[in-house]
Amino acid sequence: MRKVKVNLTKYVATEAGLRYCPAVITQNGRIKQDIVVVNGKEERHPEGAYYLDWRTNGVRIRLSVGKNGQDALTQRDRKTFELNAANHGVVLQSEQNKQSHRSLTDSSGRRFSRRHETHQEAEDCGSVHNRAQLFSGILLEAFR
Repeated sequence: MRKVKVNLTKYVATEAGLRYCPAVITQNGRIKQDIVVVNGKEERHPEGAYYLDWRTNGVRIRLSVGKNGQDALTQRDRKTFELNAANHGVVLQSEQNKQSHRSLTDSSGRRFSRRHETHQEAEDCGSVHNRAQLFSGILLEAFR
């Protein structure tokens, strides 16, 4: 399997118009914030956003990752690892969660509905409702 390379670029305004220019990464692996290579020279461009781009089956894919260079570099490393792991048949934890089709709100909703099946917990819910009504009454009196 081929190793997938993910490029980090920044969409900036140049003399030739808007272009995707490669971000400058130092030898120690850190990114120079807002510095890109334009026509072989490093230039500072505070405008624009960072993008990841890679090829899958010969098709270029671009993904916006925001305006912060360090966050973009972290996203590039994560995406590189993710794509290379997928090429070797490894299923990542985040992909397993997507396949289960059960979100956090689904699970909390189920737990919430099960929680109120007992009489004691139903009374607790009623007392919370009473406290909320009391609090809203106090607020109405305070702001009249």
